[in-house]
Amino acid sequence: MESIREQGIIISSSDQVLEYYKNLLENEKKEQLRLMFLNNKNKLIADELMQTGTINHTAIYPREIIQLALEYGASAMIMVHNHPSGDSQPSRQDIIITKTIADIAHKLNILLLDHVIIGKNGSKSLKEMGLF
Repeated sequence: MESIREQGIIISSSDQVLEYYKNLLENEKKEQLRLMFLNNKNKLIADELMQTGTINHTAIYPREIIQLALEYGASAMIMVHNHPSGDSQPSRQDIIITKTIADIAHKLNILLLDHVIIGKNGSKSLKEMGLF
């Protein structure tokens, strides 16, 4: 896993998440899952590259995500991944795994604030779509 630590960046919207990741992910040829871990004031603690997958799939392991959130002492997190196809519409699996991680995290007092999907033709916020 690759980690970037940046102190002081406060994350307050999905637009800000998109701005942070757009150039990094929109032209990737393989799916990447990245996680932003935040403190209780929504300041970025770390940005982790959790997985790199194939052209249309990346494995997501809730246990690893929660473990890192606990190690960082995160109060909240934001999931971000790209769709190399260009279509940012969430898949059924995207929705299921997001709900699963949100539920597990909630039981540990960690908020999953959003899951943003980035494609060449735009982005989608699962939170704004009301999908979790």
